[in-house]
Amino acid sequence: MIEDVTDLGGFEFRLNYNSTVVTVESVILGDFLTSTGREPLNFSDIDNGKLTFGAFSSGEAAGPSGEGILAVITYTFSDAQTDVTLELDDIRTKVTGAEVIKALPRELESGMITPTCDVTAITPNNGIITPVNSDIRESGAVIVKEGGEQVFTIVPENDCYEISDVIINGDSKGLLDTYTFENITCNNGESYSIAADFTRKQFTVTSDVSGDGGSITPAEPQTVDCGSDITFTISPETTTPDQCYHIADVLADGVSVGAVSSHIFGNVTADHSITASFAINNCNITPTAGPNGSISPSDPVRLICESQKFDMTPDYGYSVEDVVVNGVSQGPLSSYTFDTCGAGGQTIHATFIPDYFTINVCQNDNGRIHLALPSRPSGEVRVTRGSEPVFEIVSDACRPYGPTNMSALRPLTGLVFYGYKYGELSETTYLRVNIVSSTLMIWIPFNSSLSK
Repeated sequence: MIEDVTDLGGFEFRLNYNSTVVTVESVILGDFLTSTGREPLNFSDIDNGKLTFGAFSSGEAAGPSGEGILAVITYTFSDAQTDVTLELDDIRTKVTGAEVIKALPRELESGMITPTCDVTAITPNNGIITPVNSDIRESGAVIVKEGGEQVFTIVPENDCYEISDVIINGDSKGLLDTYTFENITCNNGESYSIAADFTRKQFTVTSDVSGDGGSITPAEPQTVDCGSDITFTISPETTTPDQCYHIADVLADGVSVGAVSSHIFGNVTADHSITASFAINNCNITPTAGPNGSISPSDPVRLICESQKFDMTPDYGYSVEDVVVNGVSQGPLSSYTFDTCGAGGQTIHATFIPDYFTINVCQNDNGRIHLALPSRPSGEVRVTRGSEPVFEIVSDACRPYGPTNMSALRPLTGLVFYGYKYGELSETTYLRVNIVSSTLMIWIPFNSSLSK
């Protein structure tokens, strides 16, 4: 190789070497002299420890400048390998310019040949083998000088893998994270290799149940690959009447995660444990009721593995408005049953509303009827059960006050009159109605007869 040359036209060198150690197999022209398009003419001679090689170029283009390879020499070593000095013969070594065949101010330097060996790092799965401070061939082999050493590091590709073995030239060396080839010999092109096996880490996840009342699945210790997930399912015993349990708590690695029915250990990178505990279903139920009705039983009830029914009874003239269980409306129920209950207190509350009925008031053109107490307009009147609304019956002043026929008050089924004088009506008459049925209608024809 030559450096810092300008307008190179040709070169010649003679190389002297120890032919008992080195055998030159061939020498070929490098690509630098012809890199500008000039035509080459080269010659060579190999003779028992002397190598003569030269080349000149011609053409219109300028010679190459800079640096490049003049020639490539291929050689082999004898069995008795050692460093070999290659000495240039100054008389036969020269570099000339392209434009005029004259010497250029550049010199070729003598050198030394050192035998080398290849160390091949076999690419592993799930890890990396890296040479430290090395030269590497295009094939990937690491070039190591004879008598030298070469260090390799062995590293898993991530935290989920570990080294299981390092193999040197086919022999197991055990668990190593570095290996050094020392005092390498290169007899007859001897080569070396390094390989490594990596295994995925595995961890154990154990499950347990504290006490009675349920199960956890899977129940046996589980071997989990590093980076994987595993799910556990927690189930209380509820298959028979005396197996009325609920989940009390779940501990993951000793820390409570609550009364959950399942738990996932995700991206496992260590051993884990999970423990579930259960408790028998029992609770205190506190019943309450608003005015105008009752709930039965009315005293607090302690419920253990059984059901409890509550009945709601409104007072006369009232209906159930709503039943609220643990703050949630259940609607206007007449009864509600707690089948079972978990931990904690339960509540049930009933409210009641009055029964309402409607009286439709009708009249002809000779008078009017309306509520007297309180005063309301005629038409549809809404009243509660058991109330006694008073209606004012008034005939027109310009009409004779003839008797009103009692039978004309229709339909009057279920009506009872108080404070009513039979016979002729006065100009203003009051009718008191005791409401005991549903929708009613009062019809008052004025200026008609009245009989008992």
